[in-house]
Amino acid sequence: MQQRRAELQHCPQCQALLQQGQQSKPFCRRCHFPIQPLANKYRLQKILAEGSSARIYLAHHTGLLEDRERVIKVIRREHLDKEESRIRFAREIQVTIALSKRNEHIVGIYDDFGEDPFLGHYYVMEYLQGQTLQQIMYEGEPLEHWLAFHIFYQLCKGMGAAHRAGVVHRDLKPENILLVERDMEPNFVKIIDFGIAKPLKRKVNFNLTQGALGTPAYMSPEQCVNEPVDGRSDIYSMGVLLYEMLTGHTPFGSLNNSDEPPSRQRENMLEILKAHIKNEPTPMRELRPDLPIAPGLDQVVLRTLAKDPNNRYQTVEDFWNEVAEFAPPEYQRLALSSQNALPSVQLPTSQPSLPSYTEPEPEKDWSNIPVATSQKPREAESLPVVQGQLRPIQRQRPKAPTPKTDWWKPPVDPNK
Repeated sequence: MQQRRAELQHCPQCQALLQQGQQSKPFCRRCHFPIQPLANKYRLQKILAEGSSARIYLAHHTGLLEDRERVIKVIRREHLDKEESRIRFAREIQVTIALSKRNEHIVGIYDDFGEDPFLGHYYVMEYLQGQTLQQIMYEGEPLEHWLAFHIFYQLCKGMGAAHRAGVVHRDLKPENILLVERDMEPNFVKIIDFGIAKPLKRKVNFNLTQGALGTPAYMSPEQCVNEPVDGRSDIYSMGVLLYEMLTGHTPFGSLNNSDEPPSRQRENMLEILKAHIKNEPTPMRELRPDLPIAPGLDQVVLRTLAKDPNNRYQTVEDFWNEVAEFAPPEYQRLALSSQNALPSVQLPTSQPSLPSYTEPEPEKDWSNIPVATSQKPREAESLPVVQGQLRPIQRQRPKAPTPKTDWWKPPVDPNK
């Protein structure tokens, strides 16, 4: 490890030559990029994304020759004095660790977190290479029918596990649904960014970037009016996602034109929020009469977009089991059950004190949990194989394809 550390001759970010004596400093003199190994084993390589309270780095584990890539999230020091940010950071760690151990569709993080004297609190996540749902969709073009259901089934499995643990995502959107290659499955869904998973009321600040507290095009009516939310808010967002995958449009518009002035973007944001609260969505068959959308499927999706949460499906599993009736044959037999509940995740309610290191807990064996029976046979261990072949994504982004690692790109700030 000492040998690896001595090999660092240039700043990983600005490539500036590190003069003798500067290698022992915590930051690059030119760009202030961290150049010392975090936790004495993670060499930071570049900044992947920045938010209002945290920064995400790509890192290499200095003690490994293979599978070295890690993603490390570090909360900004200037936000450490805010109790809300500390609670939110601790929540993201606990929620994601617990959920990723129970369901492979939740982004995994390692039992390795703590506080660095120069950077602040951090935790280490798995490095995922793939494309977001946003990167394979574009305005006006629906996904292939099979692919929409293939993605949605996996999304339901992941969010069902989250809801059974008492966790609400609050920001489900195409950017937070990642498609990676897993074993022989080229379109395996990973749900990312549980950083705002919080069953508490929050104020909507229209001066924040659109990804800060939820994204307007996918927010539920109760989110828009600052009401407490539960899993049915996520079900509404999932209805918006399915609507978009099947038609190529969101029900109430989206903020896609970053060339507009900030004042106009804020007006568009308010118009979308008001539409979620007051307007009824256009049925998919009416919006896209050129597409073979079944009337029953239209009714299922419109039910999830009901203004009153009590009028929606009450569980993700109920939603999927209704949708599956209109899915391709290989998906119709895949029923989900909400009866195999798992222990709830205990979320912190006061300012936590994060340790500098904690020993990993032995991983629990969830394989012996009894599975409740259902009217439909449940095949939860594998994804459909069609005609003996797994079907990869056939879609391509128009013009220049987006590089696979660009899914970490931060949201556009309309105030700039």
